[in-house]
Amino acid sequence: MVNVTVTAKGSDGPVDWEIDGKKAANSTIEFKPKTGPQVIHFMLDDQTGRDLRFDQSDSFWADKNLAAGCPSAGASCDQTTVLSCNDKQLVVRNENSGEPCTVHYQLNFVDAQGNREGADPIIKNGGSA
Repeated sequence: MVNVTVTAKGSDGPVDWEIDGKKAANSTIEFKPKTGPQVIHFMLDDQTGRDLRFDQSDSFWADKNLAAGCPSAGASCDQTTVLSCNDKQLVVRNENSGEPCTVHYQLNFVDAQGNREGADPIIKNGGSA
Protein backbone atom coordinates (compact mmCIF):
# COMPACT_ATOMS: atom_id res chain seq x y z
CA MET A 1 0.00 0.00 0.00
CA VAL A 2 1.21 3.47 -0.90
CA ASN A 3 -0.09 6.57 0.88
CA VAL A 4 -0.02 9.78 -1.15
CA THR A 5 -0.93 13.23 0.16
CA VAL A 6 -2.52 15.53 -2.42
CA THR A 7 -2.29 19.14 -1.18
CA ALA A 8 -4.38 21.95 -2.66
CA LYS A 9 -3.12 25.51 -2.05
CA GLY A 10 -4.23 28.99 -3.08
CA SER A 11 -7.55 30.68 -2.43
CA ASP A 12 -8.12 32.60 -5.68
CA GLY A 13 -7.48 31.49 -9.25
CA PRO A 14 -6.14 28.08 -10.24
CA VAL A 15 -5.36 25.60 -7.49
CA ASP A 16 -1.67 24.98 -6.82
CA TRP A 17 -1.43 21.18 -6.51
CA GLU A 18 1.32 19.27 -4.73
CA ILE A 19 1.69 15.50 -4.57
CA ASP A 20 3.75 14.47 -1.53
CA GLY A 21 5.38 17.91 -1.52
CA LYS A 22 6.19 18.12 -5.25
CA LYS A 23 4.34 20.16 -7.86
CA ALA A 24 1.83 17.83 -9.55
CA ALA A 25 3.47 18.26 -12.96
CA ASN A 26 6.79 17.05 -11.47
CA SER A 27 5.36 14.22 -9.36
CA THR A 28 6.02 10.58 -10.21
CA ILE A 29 5.00 7.48 -8.29
CA GLU A 30 7.40 4.75 -9.33
CA PHE A 31 6.99 0.99 -8.96
CA LYS A 32 9.90 -1.35 -9.54
CA PRO A 33 9.65 -4.28 -12.00
CA LYS A 34 8.08 -7.52 -10.80
CA THR A 35 6.65 -6.03 -7.58
CA GLY A 36 3.08 -6.83 -8.60
CA PRO A 37 -0.14 -4.91 -8.04
CA GLN A 38 -0.09 -1.90 -5.73
CA VAL A 39 -2.88 -0.10 -3.91
CA ILE A 40 -2.54 3.69 -3.79
CA HIS A 41 -4.40 5.77 -1.19
CA PHE A 42 -4.68 9.40 -2.35
CA MET A 43 -5.57 11.62 0.63
CA LEU A 44 -6.71 15.22 0.04
CA ASP A 45 -5.30 18.04 2.17
CA ASP A 46 -7.36 21.07 1.11
CA GLN A 47 -5.69 24.31 2.22
CA THR A 48 -7.65 26.54 -0.17
CA GLY A 49 -10.74 27.32 1.89
CA ARG A 50 -12.82 26.34 -1.16
CA ASP A 51 -14.16 23.08 0.31
CA LEU A 52 -12.52 20.89 -2.34
CA ARG A 53 -13.38 17.20 -2.42
CA PHE A 54 -12.83 14.29 -4.75
CA ASP A 55 -15.44 14.20 -7.52
CA GLN A 56 -16.98 10.89 -6.53
CA SER A 57 -18.81 10.52 -9.86
CA ASP A 58 -15.64 11.02 -11.97
CA SER A 59 -12.60 10.93 -9.67
CA PHE A 60 -9.83 9.39 -11.78
CA TRP A 61 -8.79 9.35 -15.43
CA ALA A 62 -5.81 7.37 -16.72
CA ASP A 63 -4.08 6.56 -19.98
CA LYS A 64 -0.75 4.91 -20.61
CA ASN A 65 2.25 5.85 -22.72
CA LEU A 66 0.91 9.22 -23.85
CA ALA A 67 3.45 11.34 -25.72
CA ALA A 68 2.69 14.24 -23.37
CA GLY A 69 -0.06 15.88 -21.40
CA CYS A 70 -2.87 14.53 -19.32
CA PRO A 71 -5.44 11.88 -20.20
CA SER A 72 -8.63 12.87 -21.97
CA ALA A 73 -11.90 13.15 -20.07
CA GLY A 74 -13.15 9.77 -18.89
CA ALA A 75 -10.03 7.90 -20.06
CA SER A 76 -9.17 4.57 -18.47
CA CYS A 77 -6.47 1.96 -19.01
CA ASP A 78 -5.78 -1.66 -18.11
CA GLN A 79 -3.31 -0.66 -15.39
CA THR A 80 -5.63 1.19 -12.97
CA THR A 81 -8.96 0.60 -11.24
CA VAL A 82 -10.75 2.83 -8.73
CA LEU A 83 -11.52 0.74 -5.63
CA SER A 84 -13.25 3.42 -3.56
CA CYS A 85 -13.75 7.15 -3.27
CA ASN A 86 -15.11 9.59 -0.71
CA ASP A 87 -14.71 13.35 -0.25
CA LYS A 88 -11.17 13.16 1.14
CA GLN A 89 -9.74 9.82 -0.05
CA LEU A 90 -9.44 7.96 -3.34
CA VAL A 91 -8.16 4.36 -3.44
CA VAL A 92 -6.78 3.06 -6.75
CA ARG A 93 -5.36 -0.35 -7.66
CA ASN A 94 -2.37 -0.16 -9.98
CA GLU A 95 -1.62 -3.48 -11.72
CA ASN A 96 2.08 -2.81 -12.52
CA SER A 97 1.86 -5.64 -15.05
CA GLY A 98 2.98 -6.40 -18.58
CA GLU A 99 5.60 -4.25 -20.25
CA PRO A 100 6.98 -1.24 -18.36
CA CYS A 101 4.82 1.82 -18.99
CA THR A 102 4.03 5.33 -17.89
CA VAL A 103 0.48 5.95 -16.67
CA HIS A 104 -0.64 9.55 -17.06
CA TYR A 105 -3.49 10.13 -14.65
CA GLN A 106 -5.68 12.95 -13.47
CA LEU A 107 -7.27 13.30 -10.04
CA ASN A 108 -10.59 15.14 -10.31
CA PHE A 109 -12.09 17.39 -7.65
CA VAL A 110 -15.02 19.78 -7.21
CA ASP A 111 -15.32 22.76 -4.89
CA ALA A 112 -18.32 24.00 -2.88
CA GLN A 113 -19.63 25.91 -5.94
CA GLY A 114 -19.36 22.85 -8.21
CA ASN A 115 -16.26 24.12 -10.05
CA ARG A 116 -14.07 21.30 -11.35
CA GLU A 117 -10.35 21.14 -10.60
CA GLY A 118 -7.76 18.55 -11.55
CA ALA A 119 -4.19 17.48 -10.77
CA ASP A 120 -2.29 15.42 -13.34
CA PRO A 121 0.88 13.59 -12.23
CA ILE A 122 2.22 10.23 -13.51
CA ILE A 123 2.94 6.67 -12.39
CA LYS A 124 5.91 4.74 -13.80
CA ASN A 125 5.26 1.01 -13.80
CA GLY A 126 8.23 -1.34 -14.01
CA GLY A 127 5.84 -4.06 -15.16
CA SER A 128 6.01 -7.82 -14.83
CA ALA A 129 8.09 -8.62 -17.92
